[in-house]
Amino acid sequence: MKKYFIYFGSLAIIFTTLLFSCVKTLEEEGVYSTTDYIGTVVEKSTMQPIKGVKVQVTDGTHVHASAITNEQGAFELKGINFEEVNKNYYLWLDGTSLDLPCAQEQLKGLGRKTFDYKTLILYDKTNASLLPKVTTEEISDIAALTAKVAGNVTANGGHEVTQRGFCFAQHQTPTLDDSVRICGAGNGKYTYTLSGLSKSTTYFLRAFATNSIGTVYGAQKTFTTKSGKATITTTAANNVNYNSAVVGGNITDDGGDAITVRGICWGTSENPTLSNSHSTDGNGIGSFTHTLQGLQTSTIYYYRAYATNSCGTTYGTQKNFTTKSGLPELTTTSPTNIAATSAKSGGNITSNGGFNVTTRGVCWNTLGNPDTNDSHSSSGSGNGAFTVNMTNLRVGTTYHVRAYAVNQKGITYGNEHTFTTTNGLPIVTTSNTTSITATTAVCNGSVTDDGGFAITAKGFCWSTSQYPTTNEQHNNLGTGTGTLTSSITGLTRNTTYYVRAYATNANGTVYGTQKQFTTSSGLPSVTTTAVTMSSGQVVSGGNVTSDGGYPVTARGICYGSYPNPDLSAAYTHTTNGTGTGYFTSLIDTSTGGTIYVRAYATNANGTVYGNQITVNLDYLRLPTFTYNGHTYRVAPDPGVLYNWSSADAYCSGLTIYGYSDWRMPTQAELVMMCSLKDIIGGFSLVDGYARTSYWSSTTNINNNHYSIMFDFCEGGFYSCHLECTGHVRPIRVEN
Repeated sequence: MKKYFIYFGSLAIIFTTLLFSCVKTLEEEGVYSTTDYIGTVVEKSTMQPIKGVKVQVTDGTHVHASAITNEQGAFELKGINFEEVNKNYYLWLDGTSLDLPCAQEQLKGLGRKTFDYKTLILYDKTNASLLPKVTTEEISDIAALTAKVAGNVTANGGHEVTQRGFCFAQHQTPTLDDSVRICGAGNGKYTYTLSGLSKSTTYFLRAFATNSIGTVYGAQKTFTTKSGKATITTTAANNVNYNSAVVGGNITDDGGDAITVRGICWGTSENPTLSNSHSTDGNGIGSFTHTLQGLQTSTIYYYRAYATNSCGTTYGTQKNFTTKSGLPELTTTSPTNIAATSAKSGGNITSNGGFNVTTRGVCWNTLGNPDTNDSHSSSGSGNGAFTVNMTNLRVGTTYHVRAYAVNQKGITYGNEHTFTTTNGLPIVTTSNTTSITATTAVCNGSVTDDGGFAITAKGFCWSTSQYPTTNEQHNNLGTGTGTLTSSITGLTRNTTYYVRAYATNANGTVYGTQKQFTTSSGLPSVTTTAVTMSSGQVVSGGNVTSDGGYPVTARGICYGSYPNPDLSAAYTHTTNGTGTGYFTSLIDTSTGGTIYVRAYATNANGTVYGNQITVNLDYLRLPTFTYNGHTYRVAPDPGVLYNWSSADAYCSGLTIYGYSDWRMPTQAELVMMCSLKDIIGGFSLVDGYARTSYWSSTTNINNNHYSIMFDFCEGGFYSCHLECTGHVRPIRVEN
């Protein structure tokens, strides 16, 4: 076997010719097609494979193939394209990620039609720890032609670092054969500002350090120089006048090269450059302004901001503006205070055009586009707002009005407004009618405007037909504007009337909106009060809330066994005085069952009845008691002994006297019932005493199979199994 040794510092690469080799034949003179390269990297002394070594084939400018060794140290370079026969090609090993040095060896045999690929590569790591260690730091201050680079020698390998610096190129993995900048010797951080670079160019850079053992490189960094072209915007023009304007620009980036001159170029043609009119407004980045002067009136100007550095001149986007005419600028204010023969308008002069306003005012006509040849009125001079009164106008006529202003350049007009004078008639409103009775009502309204002519008559007109006029019933409440209020009388009861306010001046009579109201019936208003039991008597009554405008001559209640009781002979009625207010009546209780009750009231116009109340007299006779602010009604004892669930079912299922909301009393309610047992009555008695026990709905808190039962004989409670039997008295709450 034949071995080739090539040393790079402490690195030895041994190429061993194997029993076979991959052979590639030249296909065209000077050009090879693509091929593959398979090999293994091992440590020289131990022959152990090395994982993580970057293996590349390069011509010094381009990397033709690249791979990382695997666990077995193997690599495979696919699709290598050797473009030129006589060009130098290298095998490059990069072990920096493993703290190993980098090295390269020129590939042999490329000067003939066939060549061999050596497939076993040996690394000599014996002296690797004696080499320096260096890192390539971040690159900063990148400009068009310069950049600041940094490195750091972190260890010298036990041998003094005699030289350190940077190598860089426009291709990857630069070495000392490329551009080099020396930055002294020794350990530690160091920086260097590269100059003479090309703009808009990508560079590859590595820090390096050399001691007596050899040279090592830091990791490769990449940077791209700036274009040198400034970033600049043109700002909008402002304060544009007839002969001047303020323009400007903003430089946000100098492109990596200092701005030496900046400013504005302008002209009456598009895309002005430095060959046109231009300004010089300092240097450097940032915003700036310039006032253009000596401009022509009513002219379009184009302008661009510019910035110049050693790489050339850059222009911002083009903008334009138009100088003013020199004439005043104004607006017309909307007409106000519009009447039958007058109105008020005016204007606001926002700019005098650069020349004093000598006259200003408004002009008007009935055709449109009024000017000072039409009716007009002036109002002083100068800038600002002004008002003018327009008089001697025609009633009910549409006018056009414009403000105007005059300076030495001429006259200009504001925007046009239209308005219509009023018809000269009054403005009248009708409000709601109040205090309505059977024969009277109070009408309300107002006259808010006389239409420019004196009010000679005003008032109300009314009728049972719609839209009444002064040809029907009406009154006259005098002259002038103001509020109208009048009581009208002699109306017919229970009748709908229509009413309108009116006002008259020299131009005619105007009516307000129509309102309607209905006179009352003249009958009383009455309600029926509740039917109650008091001291063994059944009591009802009523409340006469209104006499309808006529005295109440009789009042009382009527009742009977049929609905809607009245004063007819089929029902019983009472008489309980006269007038309005509350009254009470007694109901004959000689019979039982359900009765119907209504209060009544009578005046000269008839009799009215209150709401109907239905009541069962037998229910009213049931005993009651009061507890905790509530009134309870007590149903009779059914006289049957029940267990607890049967007693509960009996109460909840009970429907008598039209009520179905009965229930068992609670323990507390039974106590109250026992204290009133002589008044309530109806309990089971033995020898004059109530000696039986009654169920409550309250269960035993310690055992839900037991409930509380009250012994009406002993007057105490005891817990009894739910299957025991006892009496029950259903109750219901009335309020």
